[in-house]
This record gives sequence, C-alpha cells and structure tokens, in this order.
Amino acid sequence: MSEQAQEPILVAVDFSPDSEAAFIWATRAAKRFDTSLAVVHVVHDPESAPGYYAMKDASGRLVTMEEAARVLLDKFLARMTAHPQAAQGVEMTPHMTTGLPANRILEIAKATGAQQIVVGSKGRTGLEHLLLGSKAERVAQLSPIPVTIVKRDFMEQ
Repeated sequence: MSEQAQEPILVAVDFSPDSEAAFIWATRAAKRFDTSLAVVHVVHDPESAPGYYAMKDASGRLVTMEEAARVLLDKFLARMTAHPQAAQGVEMTPHMTTGLPANRILEIAKATGAQQIVVGSKGRTGLEHLLLGSKAERVAQLSPIPVTIVKRDFMEQ
C-alpha cells in the first residue's frame, strides 16, 4: 500500500440505511485511494441522549448497551462487506466507543490519523431539523479534515 494507507478514511455508522450508503461510499473511496477504513459506532451516552439496544443473550439476560452494540456492529460489518455495491478487499478496523457521537467521531478521527470522515444523513429539513439537529452537520462544522455526507439515495444511482 501507498504511504496514504497510514491515513484511513473514517466512516461513522449507526446501522441505518443512511450509514449503509455511507459505508458503501467509503469502501469505494478507500479502494480508490488505496487506504483502509476505520469503521466507528458510537453508543449514545445515556446521560446526555438515552439510547437503547434491546438484546438478550442466550440465557435470556438483557445485555449491556455496549455488548449489544458490539454484536450489531459485527453483524453490520459482515452484511455490508458482502454487499454487492461495496468495494471488496478494503482493510477495515472497527472502533466502538460511548459518548456524544459528533465528539467521539472527531476524537477517533484524530487518534487514527484519518484523512477524511464519511457520515450518512437523513437530510432532515425544517422543524424536524431544528428539533433533532444533525450529527452529520455537527461533525462537518467541527472537523478539521474533509467530511463527506452521503444520503441513502446514493445507492440507487
């Protein structure tokens, strides 16, 4: 691999169709730039933005949010790396952390030396955007490196 391989492309995923499109776009970009992917999932910090991953283990015990997220991330990666639109042969390193998504994405981008961040977006507008905000927009506002925002319509092209 080239020297650029030291600088991965970071793709943030939340398992939604929007992040599936971002993942596919990121695999293609990584293939073009002959680099790897840092695949990041942020478990929402329960104190600031409660998030729940309802999952039970084989014994019927509810698992922690982190345990459930790890299983979901592994399943997402298995499914998406086999996706017919994803570029094949791209080296990937999964990262999972807890906290506020925009902050953690930027921290991991810095820690991995990422050259670019790729995120999916629903593209909300109007009141819905004002009430819910946009993690993708926040990452783009705060990032010192390029950010590509991918919409799910990308996969239909």
